[in-house]
Amino acid sequence: MAVDLGTKRIGIAVSDPDGLFASPLMVISRKGGAQDLREVAEVARDYEVGVVVVGLPVNLRGELAVAAENMSREIEQLRKLLEVPR
Repeated sequence: MAVDLGTKRIGIAVSDPDGLFASPLMVISRKGGAQDLREVAEVARDYEVGVVVVGLPVNLRGELAVAAENMSREIEQLRKLLEVPR
């Protein structure tokens, strides 16, 4: 499952069973707080995904953008919700 943590919406895509093609699944409108990430975790459980990939924004030089720093906190929260070991 691929996750795009936007500021207004969260995009979710899933791959075919062979992992060759990803297709958009849904967009979650941000409500704020931990509820947004709980919804992402619920989708991951509902679809019994084995891997969750979160896209990080980069600038034109290929370096992590400022927004990536903010996302790292959310990624860590999502990791805990999904009970992913470090």
